[in-house]
Amino acid sequence: MAGLTGIAAFGRTLRGDPWLDDNYGWDQILAIAQDARGRDEFGLRAEFVGLVRAAKEGRRVNE
Repeated sequence: MAGLTGIAAFGRTLRGDPWLDDNYGWDQILAIAQDARGRDEFGLRAEFVGLVRAAKEGRRVNE
């Protein structure tokens, strides 16, 4: 369930959602994503962690 929280926060942060707490940022989303990795048969959770890192650094995923 924590992984879903990270995904929701990721989308809200990208959109600049005014209802998201100002103290909730990329570091918190990254921590949630890393904690929720667990078993990752298809590598999707690892890919999401990479997306969060790319967004935090302000770069494109394919750079």
